[in-house]
Amino acid sequence: MRLSLFKPRALILALHLSLALTVGPLFVILGLTGSVNVFMTELEELALPPIQNTMTRADLDQVMAKVQSLDPDKTDSWVLTLPGHDRDYLWLEYLRPKETQGELYAPLRVIVDPVTGRIVTETFW
Repeated sequence: MRLSLFKPRALILALHLSLALTVGPLFVILGLTGSVNVFMTELEELALPPIQNTMTRADLDQVMAKVQSLDPDKTDSWVLTLPGHDRDYLWLEYLRPKETQGELYAPLRVIVDPVTGRIVTETFW
């Protein structure tokens, strides 16, 4: 069966096929990167060591004092994300560090074990 581009139905099908094959991979990439963006903290926690499941948790005031003792010049406000279930860590972000002033958005991120209060990582995002 020969495809004739002069028939309207065949023209629409050929146009649809060529558009799908050129734009389709772009939509797949957009979907994958969007999923990574939404589940970024969950994906990062997969690489962290597991947390012991105990009922006692570290005191938030002590955790903040420990984090601020490591960086005493960071006196502005911190953003604290509390754990939602047993696997979650405490995520602290200092939104405007001096080290990354020229960047559009590069906060200091500190990840703390909620049971022991130990600082797991401290990085600029």
